[in-house]
Amino acid sequence: MPAGITTTGVLSDSLDDVRSSARTIREYGPIMARLVDTTRLADGIGLDWKEVFLNKLNATNIDELTDLEQSPQEIVDGVFSIRPTSVGMSVFVTDRTKKRISSLVAAKMGVLIENAMSRKKDIDLIAIAQSATTNLGTAGQPMTSGFVSAAVSRIGGNSTEPWDGPICTVLHPFQKKDIQDEITAGIGTYTIPVGLSSDVFLKGWSGGSLYDTELWTDGNISTDSSDDAIGFSFAKGAGGAIVHVEGIASRMITERKENIGTGAEIMYATDEYGNGVRQSAWTFSYTTDVTPPTS
Repeated sequence: MPAGITTTGVLSDSLDDVRSSARTIREYGPIMARLVDTTRLADGIGLDWKEVFLNKLNATNIDELTDLEQSPQEIVDGVFSIRPTSVGMSVFVTDRTKKRISSLVAAKMGVLIENAMSRKKDIDLIAIAQSATTNLGTAGQPMTSGFVSAAVSRIGGNSTEPWDGPICTVLHPFQKKDIQDEITAGIGTYTIPVGLSSDVFLKGWSGGSLYDTELWTDGNISTDSSDDAIGFSFAKGAGGAIVHVEGIASRMITERKENIGTGAEIMYATDEYGNGVRQSAWTFSYTTDVTPPTS
């Protein structure tokens, strides 16, 4: 008969293997949907959401003998349209799997699907914003606040169609860090006066506002193989630069599949939407370096 002290190592085959917690991998929450002009394609009106626009008219000098009937101004219209398209995904899980895995893990499956669908929409909206006609940045160079200042001036002061509403700026987190470094650039050279620079030095820069734009960071902005990323500024909200058209409402359904083994469930998630730029003069992008910072 064996002699010795009984330890957990001796009775390793008797130890339960229990999962005490479960979590989904953290990711960046969707930002863009709350910043753009969101509308819905009404039922029974075809495939496209359409907005008619009327071009500007011009007045001229006249004298007391001018016959305005002979030179009428023609009203010229145009149409801006967006066609929503469908996106979707599915997850197939057997009954045996659900019975055998931890209930903590099973409870997270729906969250994973929701996160994937939200991320897809955010990335699609980012791509539309990044397609701005004018890119003020330079690949390989740091982001500067001056780019945003220039964009704000050009959005509000362009001759094509000036914008007088709110503007938002969305940057990669490392682009925001470059602007934060601008604010505290005096460290080691001269004393930082009490005010913005000292606040940022002590607490970091939480953003909020930059040159009268709402400042946001979105980690779903991708980085290319050269460690560059594209941030952007645009006319925000209703009537603004970017339109997001919702089609058939998003849905998530579960369907039984009794023909698979001892039974299974397939979870479907679908959505329908489309994005477009209403006025390109109200959007500017910034391609800059986003190499992971080391100091």
